[in-house]
Amino acid sequence: MTERPHRPPPLRKPKLAIVHPVPAIGDRLERLMEPHADVLPVARLAPTGLEVLLNLGPDVALIGGRFADETSALSLLRSALAVDPSLRIALVLTRSSVFAAEKAIEAGAVGTVDVSLDDAEVRRGICQLLAGRSYVPPAIFRALAPPLDLDNVRFDHRELAVLDALASGPFSTGSLADQLGLSTRQVQTTLTTLRLSLGVGSIAELVVLAGQVSSSASASAMSAAEL
Repeated sequence: MTERPHRPPPLRKPKLAIVHPVPAIGDRLERLMEPHADVLPVARLAPTGLEVLLNLGPDVALIGGRFADETSALSLLRSALAVDPSLRIALVLTRSSVFAAEKAIEAGAVGTVDVSLDDAEVRRGICQLLAGRSYVPPAIFRALAPPLDLDNVRFDHRELAVLDALASGPFSTGSLADQLGLSTRQVQTTLTTLRLSLGVGSIAELVVLAGQVSSSASASAMSAAEL
């Protein structure tokens, strides 16, 4: 009997939920990401959007705008994360606002997407989110990330683990503690140490830098393995 050649199962496309009250913005995001993700129906109203986030289990959710019932995207983000802290949600902005990005990250967002940028940059940012990383637009990154010479900064294993977790989100102390098997006090102490050693003043700045540190650490590990 001839054995059939083994075929690996097809790769599952990541699920992307888009919750935005402005049809033009929602439709554009859906069009850009259809080749790269299983795009869940665009929700126009906040209650429907919250139901999408909680019931359909997207890998990443993009939410933005102010809904008909005057619910803001930031309020919707907070409501969703209060029910399921493991959700990975990014805020959709109509311009690169450092203030809005800081508020979103402090509330638990894994980043922001600026729809005033060109299609290529918007797509790149969302793909980075779907790959499990955090993302903010280049202008926000430059504003939030102070100059950092990684060759002169050393981290212990716990600090690297916290930075790696920060680079993918979500960012609450409780979720970090659960993910890493640490106490909330240990996480808080490590976050304080990292902020002091990196010279950053806010959790938003630390989250933005975490992606840079985590990527550098991964690259160094790969280089060492090749030697």
